Amino acid sequence: MSEIGMQIRIRKTPHLVYRPVEPDKMKLTLMGVVLSLGIGLGLVILAIFLDRSFNSVQDIERTLGLTVIGTLPVIQDDHFERKKKVRILRWVTIILGIVAVGAVGFLVIYPRLG
Repeated sequence: MSEIGMQIRIRKTPHLVYRPVEPDKMKLTLMGVVLSLGIGLGLVILAIFLDRSFNSVQDIERTLGLTVIGTLPVIQDDHFERKKKVRILRWVTIILGIVAVGAVGFLVIYPRLG
């Protein structure tokens, strides 16, 4: 008996966990992927809803109430197609570089800080 009249008994011997409890890399990776996909899809939907550009001559006439008297032709040239492909390749490279730096930081550098 103790001074206050209660007795404490240990039912199970505690054991030491040898693997780290936190950070759970898979859980954090999954949360990061889900969060980034959610933010990306949200931004795409927001961009679609806030797009006020005209897509056809009928849209211009209906919205502004004016008659369109002329349009400019769209130039289809190999030079513009190559520039478009280079621009897309550049953006894909930038995005992959950012993801690679984030993955190295998250999976290699961050665990070594603690």
